[in-house]
Amino acid sequence: YNVDNNDWFDNISAKYYGTPYLWWLIALMNNITNPFEELDPGMQLKMLKKDYIYIVIKEMTEISRL
Repeated sequence: YNVDNNDWFDNISAKYYGTPYLWWLIALMNNITNPFEELDPGMQLKMLKKDYIYIVIKEMTEISRL
């Protein structure tokens, strides 16, 4: 994903995944520790394919039960 002007993680999540609540996944995928820092326009972000989100959430849920 190429960052546009004034993009924030929740905006990108809403555009790409259809919900603003997966912003943390984008930050995690890109090793960004401060999600409140402004993103530079033109910056390229790695995005997890939509098909894999369910798998990641399921795995995290199972891990949390340990």
